[in-house]
Amino acid sequence: MIAIAYVALTATMLGIGFLLTDVLDGSVGRWDEHANRAFIHERTGFWNASTKIATSALNTAPVVIAIVLLVACFALLRWWREASVIAIAMALEITVFLSTTFAVGRPRPAVPRLNATPATSSFPSGHTAAATVLFTAIAMIVTWHARHRAIPVVVWTIAVLAIAAVAVGRVYRGLHHPTDVIAGVALGVACVCAATWAVRAADRGARAAPR
Repeated sequence: MIAIAYVALTATMLGIGFLLTDVLDGSVGRWDEHANRAFIHERTGFWNASTKIATSALNTAPVVIAIVLLVACFALLRWWREASVIAIAMALEITVFLSTTFAVGRPRPAVPRLNATPATSSFPSGHTAAATVLFTAIAMIVTWHARHRAIPVVVWTIAVLAIAAVAVGRVYRGLHHPTDVIAGVALGVACVCAATWAVRAADRGARAAPR
């Protein structure tokens, strides 16, 4: 099932990527460029520092460390479903992202950048996708265990704000086009949904096996 999800998500992301770089480059691509240039005029010392914190805190290393710690904590609690969902979702996101970014090869925005850029191309935003996986999975797991209705509302609000901060920050700092981060959010959500589906299907299969 994970293999099916990987193939489906990679094919979808490749299709969107090639559509943006070839077919829609003159329409959506121009909108992307306009949005990137507009952010340059909004740069201030405060927002430069704020977006730096938002993006640096969710670089690859901090996200991987957070995932490992969460999986370890869930394992200690014997929350195997929760540990599996977050581990599978992140592994799926990384593999789909790497399979897509080098194939599409979309150039970074042609604006001054406030960060050094990695070797990967602009599409999709891996930082945004990873942040989406992390915060969406946490919010979903908290919702599973919450006993009060207010708790999921608070956690989901924090998750949405955190994801938005990373997505906007990547565009603000000249590292991605708006459509790159939109695709990153979609990829992250899809990976969490696919991981949840796979884990629940495995649970149903395990329960049905003795019968």
